[in-house]
Amino acid sequence: VPRLLGNKEGVCRTVSIETGMQNSALGVVLATRNFPDPLTALPCAISATCHSVIGSTFAAFWRMQKSEGEGGLAKKSTEQGDA
Repeated sequence: VPRLLGNKEGVCRTVSIETGMQNSALGVVLATRNFPDPLTALPCAISATCHSVIGSTFAAFWRMQKSEGEGGLAKKSTEQGDA
């Protein structure tokens, strides 16, 4: 949806990661409120943890990459060295 609205790639990536994390958190809340066994929330809690780890890893990786005209970390460090 963000890409269809004309947002930059960085915004699209952020929305993707945030949506996954929020869905996992919502699953935990719904499971704990609607089922007596607390273990029903476990898959959602594991998913939220995985989203946090994977999202942080991707964010660090993407930060070092150039993306569609946006300067990445490598480009910024070379520009600072040229000054």
